Amino acid sequence: EREFEDIRLVRPTYLNLIPRICDLVYQHYQNEVLRCTKAGEGDKETVGERVKAQMRSTFLGDRLLGAVISSAPTSPVVKEFMRDCFDILFQDFYGTTVPLTHDWRRYEIRFDTLAQSGWGSPQVPMRQDQLVGFITYPRQQFDIWIDDLRFEP
Repeated sequence: EREFEDIRLVRPTYLNLIPRICDLVYQHYQNEVLRCTKAGEGDKETVGERVKAQMRSTFLGDRLLGAVISSAPTSPVVKEFMRDCFDILFQDFYGTTVPLTHDWRRYEIRFDTLAQSGWGSPQVPMRQDQLVGFITYPRQQFDIWIDDLRFEP
């Protein structure tokens, strides 16, 4: 857990994470809850809330406001835990890539893989945090035309 000691020393306000680090944070939480309940310190729910409160102000430093996760899919349980435990803006930038061509094509991206994040208003209620956007590379020129955009369950 050396990496977590380093994070606590730096006291970041924002972190860029990979799923494995989030899994380790969640694993620490689960181990602490198990240890405390076996020691008779309370029921699982009460102990869980107490451990989250303690972790919120100590485990990743005491100034964390937000975090981004990318590089691979992250378990919805772990993402929800990170949001709830640290009470932060937690964005998942692992996304779907669609190749662009000169021809009109129809692409369908499942609604349950979309989420609004950042400072948009009004917030659109969605079930997962995923980045949806258009990224171009230097010296590439093209137009993106969207004929029809629908959000259907």
